[in-house]
Amino acid sequence: MFDRDLESAVIELLASHGYSETIDWRPGRFVMSDGTRELDLHPLELMPDCSAVLHTHDGGRFDYPPDGFATGTIDGRSVPCLSASLQWTFHQGYEPAAKDLHDLELLEGLLGGR
Repeated sequence: MFDRDLESAVIELLASHGYSETIDWRPGRFVMSDGTRELDLHPLELMPDCSAVLHTHDGGRFDYPPDGFATGTIDGRSVPCLSASLQWTFHQGYEPAAKDLHDLELLEGLLGGR
């Protein structure tokens, strides 16, 4: 997830690291891959109250409340991310793939079981 106003910069940066687009479901989702790894990207409209909106390819929308965001850590570096609770919510309502089941298992650990 990223500020949709930065989409061109995100694509340019990933392309410089060997990624190319493999799926286009804009405005809400597109996927880039380097042939080994895959990044599922979601451009968000950031709102003044620190909430965000994801506009979907079929005219729908997901609203992200201000408290739906958190800070995580990757290799010792703080990064903005979705809260574990909101990630859990977004993994509901569809048949999960193996990678989704893995994500849900990790989220259960963070959320103390569901």
